[in-house]
Amino acid sequence: MSTPNDDQVGRTLSGALDRRADDVAGASISLDAVRGRARRIRNRRVALAGGAAAAVVLAVAAPFALTVAGTDERPAPPAVTDTPRPDGTDDPDDVTYGQDLEIDVLGAEPGDGPTVPYTVDGVLRLPGGGEYAVPGEVGISGVGAVVPLEDGWLAAVDPGTGGEYTLVRLDPDGTVVEDGLEPDGSFVTAQVARDAGTGDVAWVESDGTALEVVVADAAGEERWRTPVAPEPGGQALPIATPLTITDGEVVLEISDGAGVRVVRMAEDGTVTGLGEEMALGASPSGEAYASFTLREADISTCSSVVSTVDGAVVWGPTCDATLEAFSPDGTFVLAGPANGDGAGLLVSQVLDARTGEVVANLTTTEEQGMLSEAVWESPTSFVVAASQPVDGERRYGLLRIDLAAGTVEQTVDVLDFDPAFDTGGERYLPR
Repeated sequence: MSTPNDDQVGRTLSGALDRRADDVAGASISLDAVRGRARRIRNRRVALAGGAAAAVVLAVAAPFALTVAGTDERPAPPAVTDTPRPDGTDDPDDVTYGQDLEIDVLGAEPGDGPTVPYTVDGVLRLPGGGEYAVPGEVGISGVGAVVPLEDGWLAAVDPGTGGEYTLVRLDPDGTVVEDGLEPDGSFVTAQVARDAGTGDVAWVESDGTALEVVVADAAGEERWRTPVAPEPGGQALPIATPLTITDGEVVLEISDGAGVRVVRMAEDGTVTGLGEEMALGASPSGEAYASFTLREADISTCSSVVSTVDGAVVWGPTCDATLEAFSPDGTFVLAGPANGDGAGLLVSQVLDARTGEVVANLTTTEEQGMLSEAVWESPTSFVVAASQPVDGERRYGLLRIDLAAGTVEQTVDVLDFDPAFDTGGERYLPR
Protein backbone atom coordinates (compact mmCIF):
# COMPACT_ATOMS: atom_id res chain seq x y z
CA MET A 1 0.00 0.00 0.00
CA SER A 2 1.48 3.32 -1.08
CA THR A 3 1.66 6.10 1.50
CA PRO A 4 2.48 9.81 1.13
CA ASN A 5 6.02 8.99 2.24
CA ASP A 6 6.30 6.41 -0.54
CA ASP A 7 5.01 8.87 -3.12
CA GLN A 8 7.36 11.63 -2.00
CA VAL A 9 10.42 9.42 -2.21
CA GLY A 10 9.11 7.91 -5.42
CA ARG A 11 8.78 11.33 -7.03
CA THR A 12 12.32 12.18 -5.98
CA LEU A 13 13.66 8.98 -7.49
CA SER A 14 11.54 9.33 -10.61
CA GLY A 15 12.70 12.91 -11.16
CA ALA A 16 16.30 11.86 -10.73
CA LEU A 17 15.82 9.07 -13.23
CA ASP A 18 14.31 11.48 -15.74
CA ARG A 19 17.23 13.87 -15.37
CA ARG A 20 19.72 11.05 -15.83
CA ALA A 21 17.92 9.29 -18.67
CA ASP A 22 20.45 10.31 -21.29
CA ASP A 23 23.30 8.93 -19.18
CA VAL A 24 21.80 5.50 -18.55
CA ALA A 25 23.15 2.79 -20.83
CA GLY A 26 20.91 -0.20 -21.38
CA ALA A 27 18.84 0.22 -18.19
CA SER A 28 15.14 -0.57 -18.18
CA ILE A 29 13.61 0.94 -15.04
CA SER A 30 9.85 1.03 -14.59
CA LEU A 31 7.90 3.41 -12.36
CA ASP A 32 6.78 0.40 -10.33
CA ALA A 33 10.43 -0.41 -9.66
CA VAL A 34 11.03 3.17 -8.56
CA ARG A 35 8.05 3.00 -6.22
CA GLY A 36 9.23 -0.36 -4.96
CA ARG A 37 12.55 1.11 -3.96
CA ALA A 38 10.75 4.06 -2.38
CA ARG A 39 8.81 1.62 -0.22
CA ARG A 40 12.03 -0.14 0.73
CA ILE A 41 13.62 3.19 1.68
CA ARG A 42 10.59 4.12 3.76
CA ASN A 43 10.46 0.77 5.50
CA ARG A 44 14.14 0.97 6.41
CA ARG A 45 13.16 3.96 8.51
CA VAL A 46 10.98 1.85 10.81
CA ALA A 47 13.38 2.19 13.74
CA LEU A 48 11.95 0.44 16.75
CA ALA A 49 13.90 2.01 19.57
CA GLY A 50 13.01 -0.70 22.04
CA GLY A 51 16.20 -1.85 23.72
CA ALA A 52 16.76 -5.43 22.60
CA ALA A 53 13.62 -5.11 20.49
CA ALA A 54 15.11 -2.43 18.25
CA ALA A 55 14.20 -3.35 14.70
CA VAL A 56 14.51 -2.23 11.15
CA VAL A 57 11.92 -3.70 8.82
CA LEU A 58 13.06 -4.05 5.24
CA ALA A 59 10.59 -4.79 2.46
CA VAL A 60 11.86 -7.31 -0.07
CA ALA A 61 10.68 -6.66 -3.61
CA ALA A 62 11.44 -8.05 -7.05
CA PRO A 63 14.96 -7.15 -8.16
CA PHE A 64 15.69 -4.57 -10.84
CA ALA A 65 19.04 -3.47 -12.20
CA LEU A 66 20.55 0.00 -12.53
CA THR A 67 23.33 0.43 -15.06
CA VAL A 68 24.70 3.96 -14.92
CA ALA A 69 27.53 5.53 -16.85
CA GLY A 70 29.68 8.34 -15.49
CA THR A 71 28.94 8.21 -11.75
CA ASP A 72 30.34 10.94 -9.53
CA GLU A 73 33.40 10.46 -7.38
CA ARG A 74 32.44 9.35 -3.89
CA PRO A 75 33.77 10.81 -0.65
CA ALA A 76 36.59 9.00 1.10
CA PRO A 77 35.59 6.63 3.92
CA PRO A 78 35.32 8.31 7.32
CA ALA A 79 38.46 8.44 9.42
CA VAL A 80 38.57 6.24 12.50
CA THR A 81 38.80 8.28 15.69
CA ASP A 82 38.96 7.54 19.39
CA THR A 83 35.41 8.73 20.08
CA PRO A 84 34.24 7.22 23.40
CA ARG A 85 31.17 5.03 23.66
CA PRO A 86 27.97 6.82 24.71
CA ASP A 87 28.22 5.37 28.23
CA GLY A 88 31.82 6.57 28.59
CA THR A 89 33.43 3.13 28.58
CA ASP A 90 36.02 1.71 26.21
CA ASP A 91 35.27 -0.52 23.23
CA PRO A 92 33.88 -3.98 24.08
CA ASP A 93 36.87 -6.28 24.46
CA ASP A 94 34.88 -9.26 23.25
CA VAL A 95 34.18 -8.00 19.70
CA THR A 96 36.86 -8.35 17.03
CA TYR A 97 36.76 -5.72 14.28
CA GLY A 98 37.22 -6.62 10.62
CA GLN A 99 35.48 -10.00 10.80
CA ASP A 100 34.31 -11.78 7.64
CA LEU A 101 31.21 -13.87 8.37
CA GLU A 102 29.78 -16.25 5.79
CA ILE A 103 26.04 -16.93 5.93
CA ASP A 104 24.65 -20.37 5.05
CA VAL A 105 20.96 -20.85 5.87
CA LEU A 106 21.11 -24.65 5.72
CA GLY A 107 24.64 -25.09 7.05
CA ALA A 108 24.35 -22.92 10.19
CA GLU A 109 24.41 -24.80 13.48
CA PRO A 110 21.12 -24.89 15.44
CA GLY A 111 20.97 -22.50 18.40
CA ASP A 112 18.47 -21.16 20.91
CA GLY A 113 15.26 -19.56 19.71
CA PRO A 114 15.13 -15.82 19.04
CA THR A 115 14.72 -13.51 22.03
CA VAL A 116 12.85 -10.93 19.93
CA PRO A 117 9.34 -11.18 18.44
CA TYR A 118 8.92 -12.25 14.84
CA THR A 119 6.04 -12.91 12.45
CA VAL A 120 5.43 -15.78 10.09
CA ASP A 121 2.29 -16.58 8.11
CA GLY A 122 0.04 -14.11 9.92
CA VAL A 123 1.14 -15.01 13.46
CA LEU A 124 3.25 -12.88 15.80
CA ARG A 125 5.48 -15.21 17.83
CA LEU A 126 6.82 -13.90 21.11
CA PRO A 127 9.90 -14.93 23.09
CA GLY A 128 8.94 -17.68 25.52
CA GLY A 129 6.42 -19.30 23.16
CA GLY A 130 3.50 -16.85 23.22
CA GLU A 131 1.58 -16.24 19.99
CA TYR A 132 -0.81 -13.59 18.71
CA ALA A 133 -2.88 -14.18 15.58
CA VAL A 134 -2.91 -10.95 13.61
CA PRO A 135 -6.53 -9.99 12.81
CA GLY A 136 -7.62 -9.49 9.25
CA GLU A 137 -6.75 -11.27 6.02
CA VAL A 138 -3.32 -12.86 5.94
CA GLY A 139 -1.08 -10.98 3.53
CA ILE A 140 -3.06 -7.74 3.85
CA SER A 141 -2.97 -7.13 7.58
CA GLY A 142 0.38 -6.64 9.24
CA VAL A 143 2.48 -5.88 12.30
CA GLY A 144 4.71 -2.84 12.68
CA ALA A 145 6.62 -2.07 15.85
CA VAL A 146 6.60 -4.54 18.74
CA VAL A 147 8.28 -3.17 21.87
CA PRO A 148 8.46 -4.30 25.51
CA LEU A 149 5.85 -2.75 27.81
CA GLU A 150 5.91 -3.64 31.52
CA ASP A 151 5.95 -7.48 31.59
CA GLY A 152 4.42 -7.84 28.11
CA TRP A 153 4.47 -6.20 24.71
CA LEU A 154 3.02 -3.25 22.81
CA ALA A 155 2.34 -3.98 19.14
CA ALA A 156 1.31 -1.68 16.29
CA VAL A 157 -1.15 -3.76 14.27
CA ASP A 158 -2.81 -3.06 10.92
CA PRO A 159 -5.89 -5.31 10.67
CA GLY A 160 -6.07 -4.64 6.94
CA THR A 161 -7.03 -0.96 6.89
CA GLY A 162 -4.25 0.11 4.57
CA GLY A 163 -1.74 1.58 6.99
CA GLU A 164 -4.00 2.78 9.81
CA TYR A 165 -2.43 0.97 12.74
CA THR A 166 -3.86 0.38 16.21
CA LEU A 167 -1.89 -0.24 19.40
CA VAL A 168 -2.49 -3.64 20.99
CA ARG A 169 -1.17 -4.50 24.43
CA LEU A 170 -0.23 -8.17 24.86
CA ASP A 171 0.77 -10.26 27.84
CA PRO A 172 3.78 -12.61 27.56
CA ASP A 173 1.52 -15.39 26.23
CA GLY A 174 0.16 -13.22 23.42
CA THR A 175 -3.24 -12.66 25.06
CA VAL A 176 -4.73 -9.24 24.35
CA VAL A 177 -4.72 -7.12 27.51
CA GLU A 178 -5.92 -3.94 25.84
CA ASP A 179 -6.98 -3.50 22.21
CA GLY A 180 -6.55 0.08 21.04
CA LEU A 181 -4.63 2.42 23.33
CA GLU A 182 -5.53 5.31 21.03
CA PRO A 183 -8.97 7.04 21.27
CA ASP A 184 -11.87 5.75 19.19
CA GLY A 185 -11.71 7.09 15.65
CA SER A 186 -7.95 7.63 15.80
CA PHE A 187 -5.07 5.56 14.43
CA VAL A 188 -1.32 5.43 14.88
CA THR A 189 1.64 4.99 12.57
CA ALA A 190 3.57 1.71 12.42
CA GLN A 191 6.52 3.05 14.40
CA VAL A 192 6.83 3.15 18.18
CA ALA A 193 9.94 4.49 19.92
CA ARG A 194 11.07 3.25 23.32
CA ASP A 195 13.48 4.72 25.86
CA ALA A 196 15.82 1.86 26.72
CA GLY A 197 16.60 3.43 30.10
CA THR A 198 13.15 4.35 31.45
CA GLY A 199 10.90 2.07 29.41
CA ASP A 200 8.82 5.05 28.21
CA VAL A 201 7.24 4.63 24.78
CA ALA A 202 6.23 7.20 22.17
CA TRP A 203 4.01 7.06 19.12
CA VAL A 204 2.25 9.43 16.70
CA GLU A 205 -1.54 9.49 16.75
CA SER A 206 -4.02 10.97 14.29
CA ASP A 207 -7.77 11.48 14.04
CA GLY A 208 -7.46 12.26 10.34
CA THR A 209 -7.31 16.03 10.83
CA ALA A 210 -4.29 16.54 13.10
CA LEU A 211 -1.28 14.71 14.55
CA GLU A 212 -0.17 14.39 18.14
CA VAL A 213 2.94 12.91 19.71
CA VAL A 214 2.02 10.73 22.68
CA VAL A 215 4.41 9.53 25.40
CA ALA A 216 3.45 6.83 27.91
CA ASP A 217 5.40 5.40 30.82
CA ALA A 218 6.68 1.83 31.17
CA ALA A 219 3.28 0.75 32.52
CA GLY A 220 1.43 2.20 29.53
CA GLU A 221 0.03 5.22 31.39
CA GLU A 222 0.01 8.39 29.30
CA ARG A 223 2.59 10.98 30.39
CA TRP A 224 1.95 13.73 27.87
CA ARG A 225 0.81 14.56 24.35
CA THR A 226 1.48 17.54 22.12
CA PRO A 227 0.41 18.44 18.54
CA VAL A 228 2.69 18.24 15.50
CA ALA A 229 2.31 21.53 13.62
CA PRO A 230 3.00 21.74 9.87
CA GLU A 231 5.58 24.16 8.52
CA PRO A 232 4.34 27.25 6.63
CA GLY A 233 3.56 26.16 3.10
CA GLY A 234 3.38 22.50 4.08
CA GLN A 235 0.41 20.15 3.97
CA ALA A 236 -2.14 20.46 6.78
CA LEU A 237 -1.60 16.89 7.98
CA PRO A 238 2.13 16.11 8.15
CA ILE A 239 3.63 12.64 8.24
CA ALA A 240 5.56 12.10 11.45
CA THR A 241 7.71 9.14 12.49
CA PRO A 242 9.00 8.69 16.06
CA LEU A 243 12.65 7.66 15.98
CA THR A 244 13.89 7.55 19.56
CA ILE A 245 13.53 9.22 22.96
CA THR A 246 16.35 11.26 24.52
CA ASP A 247 16.26 13.14 27.83
CA GLY A 248 12.46 12.92 27.88
CA GLU A 249 12.09 14.43 24.41
CA VAL A 250 10.93 12.58 21.30
CA VAL A 251 13.07 12.65 18.16
CA LEU A 252 10.82 12.77 15.09
CA GLU A 253 11.13 12.78 11.34
CA ILE A 254 8.45 15.06 9.89
CA SER A 255 7.42 15.32 6.24
CA ASP A 256 4.75 17.83 5.24
CA GLY A 257 5.17 18.52 1.55
CA ALA A 258 7.41 21.51 2.23
CA GLY A 259 10.31 19.19 2.96
CA VAL A 260 11.63 16.68 5.44
CA ARG A 261 13.12 17.57 8.81
CA VAL A 262 14.28 15.79 11.95
CA VAL A 263 13.44 17.49 15.23
CA ARG A 264 13.38 16.98 18.98
CA MET A 265 9.99 17.66 20.57
CA ALA A 266 9.51 18.42 24.27
CA GLU A 267 6.43 18.00 26.45
CA ASP A 268 5.61 21.71 26.24
CA GLY A 269 5.71 21.58 22.43
CA THR A 270 9.15 23.16 22.09
CA VAL A 271 10.75 21.96 18.84
CA THR A 272 14.52 21.82 18.30
CA GLY A 273 15.62 21.31 14.70
CA LEU A 274 18.32 18.70 14.07
CA GLY A 275 18.49 18.28 10.29
CA GLU A 276 16.69 18.49 6.96
CA GLU A 277 17.37 14.99 5.65
CA MET A 278 15.40 11.78 5.97
CA ALA A 279 16.25 9.49 8.88
CA LEU A 280 16.73 5.75 8.44
CA GLY A 281 17.09 4.71 12.07
CA ALA A 282 18.07 5.89 15.50
CA SER A 283 19.96 4.62 18.49
CA PRO A 284 17.69 3.13 21.19
CA SER A 285 19.99 4.81 23.71
CA GLY A 286 18.91 8.12 22.20
CA GLU A 287 22.15 9.87 21.33
CA ALA A 288 22.21 9.61 17.52
CA TYR A 289 20.29 8.85 14.34
CA ALA A 290 21.23 7.89 10.78
CA SER A 291 20.42 10.45 8.09
CA PHE A 292 19.77 9.63 4.45
CA THR A 293 20.15 11.54 1.19
CA LEU A 294 19.71 10.53 -2.43
CA ARG A 295 22.56 11.03 -4.93
CA GLU A 296 20.83 11.86 -8.18
CA ALA A 297 24.00 11.18 -10.19
CA ASP A 298 23.63 7.40 -9.84
CA ILE A 299 20.41 6.94 -7.83
CA SER A 300 22.37 5.77 -4.82
CA THR A 301 22.31 7.00 -1.25
CA CYS A 302 24.58 8.63 1.30
CA SER A 303 24.25 8.28 5.08
CA SER A 304 25.64 10.02 8.16
CA VAL A 305 25.40 9.49 11.90
CA VAL A 306 23.96 12.65 13.45
CA SER A 307 23.81 13.75 17.09
CA THR A 308 20.36 14.17 18.64
CA VAL A 309 21.80 16.83 20.94
CA ASP A 310 22.62 19.53 18.40
CA GLY A 311 22.32 17.96 14.93
CA ALA A 312 26.09 17.81 14.46
CA VAL A 313 27.41 15.08 12.17
CA VAL A 314 29.22 12.47 14.27
CA TRP A 315 30.75 10.93 11.16
CA GLY A 316 30.02 10.73 7.47
CA PRO A 317 28.68 11.08 4.98
CA THR A 318 29.42 7.69 3.52
CA CYS A 319 28.07 6.98 0.06
CA ASP A 320 29.22 3.34 0.13
CA ALA A 321 26.60 2.11 2.59
CA THR A 322 23.08 2.79 3.83
CA LEU A 323 23.00 2.92 7.63
CA GLU A 324 20.07 1.20 9.29
CA ALA A 325 19.52 -0.32 12.76
CA PHE A 326 21.60 0.69 15.78
CA SER A 327 22.53 -1.77 18.52
CA PRO A 328 20.73 -1.25 21.86
CA ASP A 329 23.62 0.74 23.38
CA GLY A 330 24.32 2.69 20.18
CA THR A 331 27.80 1.24 19.63
CA PHE A 332 27.16 -0.59 16.35
CA VAL A 333 24.96 0.00 13.32
CA LEU A 334 23.87 -2.36 10.54
CA ALA A 335 24.47 -1.23 6.97
CA GLY A 336 23.37 -2.25 3.51
CA PRO A 337 24.53 -1.32 0.01
CA ALA A 338 24.11 2.33 -0.96
CA ASN A 339 22.48 1.30 -4.23
CA GLY A 340 20.53 -1.72 -2.98
CA ASP A 341 17.73 -2.59 -5.37
CA GLY A 342 15.97 -5.28 -3.36
CA ALA A 343 18.09 -8.20 -4.51
CA GLY A 344 20.86 -9.75 -2.47
CA LEU A 345 22.38 -8.45 0.74
CA LEU A 346 20.19 -5.73 2.17
CA VAL A 347 22.24 -6.16 5.33
CA SER A 348 25.87 -6.52 4.33
CA GLN A 349 27.98 -4.96 7.09
CA VAL A 350 28.18 -4.07 10.74
CA LEU A 351 29.91 -0.74 11.42
CA ASP A 352 31.07 1.11 14.50
CA ALA A 353 28.34 3.72 14.88
CA ARG A 354 30.78 6.28 16.29
CA THR A 355 33.49 6.07 13.64
CA GLY A 356 32.31 4.04 10.64
CA GLU A 357 34.99 1.40 11.17
CA VAL A 358 34.02 -2.02 9.76
CA VAL A 359 33.20 -4.52 12.49
CA ALA A 360 32.00 -7.33 10.21
CA ASN A 361 31.43 -8.01 6.53
CA LEU A 362 28.56 -10.40 5.76
CA THR A 363 28.51 -12.63 2.70
CA THR A 364 26.37 -15.60 1.65
CA THR A 365 27.58 -19.00 0.50
CA GLU A 366 25.14 -18.89 -2.42
CA GLU A 367 25.25 -16.24 -5.13
CA GLN A 368 21.49 -15.71 -4.81
CA GLY A 369 21.52 -15.63 -1.02
CA MET A 370 19.65 -12.79 0.68
CA LEU A 371 19.82 -11.09 4.07
CA SER A 372 16.97 -8.69 4.70
CA GLU A 373 15.11 -7.87 7.91
CA ALA A 374 17.32 -7.61 10.99
CA VAL A 375 16.76 -6.99 14.71
CA TRP A 376 19.31 -6.57 17.49
CA GLU A 377 18.90 -9.07 20.33
CA SER A 378 21.72 -7.76 22.51
CA PRO A 379 24.53 -5.17 22.29
CA THR A 380 26.63 -7.66 20.27
CA SER A 381 24.15 -9.99 18.51
CA PHE A 382 21.23 -9.70 16.11
CA VAL A 383 18.87 -11.96 14.19
CA VAL A 384 18.38 -11.59 10.45
CA ALA A 385 15.89 -13.03 7.98
CA ALA A 386 17.87 -14.98 5.39
CA SER A 387 17.12 -17.06 2.34
CA GLN A 388 19.01 -18.97 -0.31
CA PRO A 389 18.17 -21.16 -3.32
CA VAL A 390 18.28 -24.94 -3.05
CA ASP A 391 17.63 -26.96 -6.22
CA GLY A 392 15.77 -24.07 -7.79
CA GLU A 393 13.62 -23.31 -4.73
CA ARG A 394 14.30 -20.88 -1.91
CA ARG A 395 14.71 -21.80 1.74
CA TYR A 396 13.97 -19.27 4.48
CA GLY A 397 15.48 -18.98 7.93
CA LEU A 398 16.04 -16.64 10.85
CA LEU A 399 19.71 -16.61 11.82
CA ARG A 400 21.55 -15.22 14.82
CA ILE A 401 24.82 -13.42 14.15
CA ASP A 402 26.93 -13.09 17.30
CA LEU A 403 29.74 -10.58 16.85
CA ALA A 404 31.41 -11.47 20.13
CA ALA A 405 31.55 -15.18 19.35
CA GLY A 406 32.01 -14.71 15.60
CA THR A 407 29.28 -17.28 14.93
CA VAL A 408 26.16 -17.75 12.83
CA GLU A 409 23.40 -20.09 14.01
CA GLN A 410 19.81 -21.04 13.22
CA THR A 411 17.12 -19.85 15.62
CA VAL A 412 14.05 -21.41 13.94
CA ASP A 413 13.28 -24.28 11.59
CA VAL A 414 14.13 -23.54 7.97
CA LEU A 415 11.04 -23.06 5.79
CA ASP A 416 11.05 -25.10 2.60
CA PHE A 417 8.35 -22.90 1.03
CA ASP A 418 7.58 -19.23 0.68
CA PRO A 419 4.38 -18.46 2.63
CA ALA A 420 4.11 -15.12 0.87
CA PHE A 421 3.25 -17.03 -2.30
CA ASP A 422 1.89 -20.32 -0.97
CA THR A 423 -0.51 -18.95 1.68
CA GLY A 424 -0.52 -15.18 1.29
CA GLY A 425 1.37 -14.95 4.56
CA GLU A 426 4.87 -13.76 5.34
CA ARG A 427 8.38 -15.07 5.53
CA TYR A 428 10.12 -14.84 8.87
CA LEU A 429 10.11 -11.15 9.77
CA PRO A 430 11.80 -10.20 13.04
CA ARG A 431 10.11 -7.40 14.92
